[in-house]
Amino acid sequence: MSWFVTTRGTRSRVFRCCYNPGMRLCLIVIVLTGFMLLSCTQQSSTRPSQGLDRDQVLPAPVSTLSEDQLARVREVYSILGEVSGITLHEWIKSTERNSNPEGQIRSWGAIARAYQSYCSTHSSSAEGKKEVFDILLLRSQTPGGEAEALRWLQLKVLTEGEARAVMDSYQGD
Repeated sequence: MSWFVTTRGTRSRVFRCCYNPGMRLCLIVIVLTGFMLLSCTQQSSTRPSQGLDRDQVLPAPVSTLSEDQLARVREVYSILGEVSGITLHEWIKSTERNSNPEGQIRSWGAIARAYQSYCSTHSSSAEGKKEVFDILLLRSQTPGGEAEALRWLQLKVLTEGEARAVMDSYQGD
């Protein structure tokens, strides 16, 4: 059985490379790669492509916050909102979705008190305030305490001594 196309009794020049086993393998790889690329670029007709709204993906709220909890979330947001990067509505939704909203509110309250304590006695630029917030957030999530948090810090505005002072103002919950 011949793998070659013949034209007027001579083998086609395209398939002469098939005499060489290395070239034959190369040709097979090129053809298979072409088929793979074509199959990857074709869209499936069984699943229409559509975007999903973020709220459709997130789970439904776990709990409804009490008026007291909402007031405390608003108070924390009034202190940290300028550096948090999210809106009050997003903050409330995040707290509602937390499995322990009361614990989350207490933790954010401790961060807000430390932030306010430090910023009320030290003047800082917007970047400095954001770094104070980042330091407190890292400190609140680091079980090893201040020493462990200092190892992870990448300070840009504040000095290490100022970072220590920020962490000293944090009392946890």
